[in-house]
Amino acid sequence: MLQITAEELNKFSNLNDKVRKVEVRAKDYLLQLEPLLQKQKNEGLIDDFEIVPRVSVFSYDEDYCKSENIELGDEIITEKEISYMLFGLPSDLFYLNGNEFKGSKNHPFKGLHFGYLMHCLVFHSQLDFDDFMHIDDVWLELEVRLQFFTDKTPFK
Repeated sequence: MLQITAEELNKFSNLNDKVRKVEVRAKDYLLQLEPLLQKQKNEGLIDDFEIVPRVSVFSYDEDYCKSENIELGDEIITEKEISYMLFGLPSDLFYLNGNEFKGSKNHPFKGLHFGYLMHCLVFHSQLDFDDFMHIDDVWLELEVRLQFFTDKTPFK
């Protein structure tokens, strides 16, 4: 069982809150953006579009970065190492508590609500507890890919 201090729990909890706020902000933006892009597609301004979320995790702790052989300012992990999807994620999954420790009797994180992104960071990445203690910033980028085709007929 993970043994942590009150200060470490507070730091992890604050990170969890910040990650959730940025995730909700991005999701709210997507809910406005997707209909606009769909309208442009229907009007023939674009042929199609994709929205791809990219996640990057950073530490600005010089000693930590050096110990992990990471250049200060570079990502600890990137989107290729995180299983994360925002566009097209059903609302029930987005708002579900993804904390797999919630049923535990003794785990220090049992009382925290993990959004989808925090769930992915905790349970589907290579990050360990020490890494989380050194995370200073998490970027959630939405890459919008507008597509224009020369031939709109399907392949036969």
